[in-house]
Amino acid sequence: MGWLRHAFALRPEGAEALSPAEEALVDRFCRAVVRRRLTPAVLVALEMARPLSGVAAQGIHFFTPLLSLLASPEQINRLAEFLQRPDALQILCQRLERLEANRPEETLLTGSSCPEASDPSGCSEAAGQPERSDAPPGPQERIRQ
Repeated sequence: MGWLRHAFALRPEGAEALSPAEEALVDRFCRAVVRRRLTPAVLVALEMARPLSGVAAQGIHFFTPLLSLLASPEQINRLAEFLQRPDALQILCQRLERLEANRPEETLLTGSSCPEASDPSGCSEAAGQPERSDAPPGPQERIRQ
């Protein structure tokens, strides 16, 4: 009855390293999130979904026929198997935080003639000054005159 003693044993954290396929999957996902600047939202969603990660993995298995429109069945199966790991969400969160910390900060261009480059809000016009245009005045401007 040696198998019963280990039936409910948990693996220590970091006991099993990621396979190269899982490493590529995690890296691709995390880089896509950081590139789209969705790291804070995804981190919150991952932390909230932590208790349901096993259920999510089973749901992925259930929806494999539908998800096969978006990815190959092998990739879907690899994702479901990765999410069944008890430390999967922790690995994703750590990788996202590391990539976000290493992301180069973008600085605004200064001295450019493009208003979008120097003013990210797009409000480069001075407040209260009408926009100068060579076009004939519209009905709103005719009423004001």
